[in-house]
Amino acid sequence: MFESGTVQEQVLERAVKDESFRQEVLNNPRAVLAREYNVHIPETVSIRVVEDAANTLTIALPPKQESLQELSDAELGAAAGGQLVIGNTFICTFGKGACVKPH
Repeated sequence: MFESGTVQEQVLERAVKDESFRQEVLNNPRAVLAREYNVHIPETVSIRVVEDAANTLTIALPPKQESLQELSDAELGAAAGGQLVIGNTFICTFGKGACVKPH
């Protein structure tokens, strides 16, 4: 079965509907991404999943511009297929040439 939307959108949609999936994403996001979406995040990259509350506004800022560099063609090729935001290590909107990584 093919699901549309980015991996992030799919995770968010499923987490709203499935409480056990939500808890697993909160407790072990790396394993969930690998098992359910075939997205393998290196151990050197931290993954932070935050559960919003009705009385809290969460704003995630991108890395500072001076600490970013463009990805190589090989890195862009490896990142094809959707959108994935991995902390401050990669910020990619695939297919739009907007991938950057910290120095």
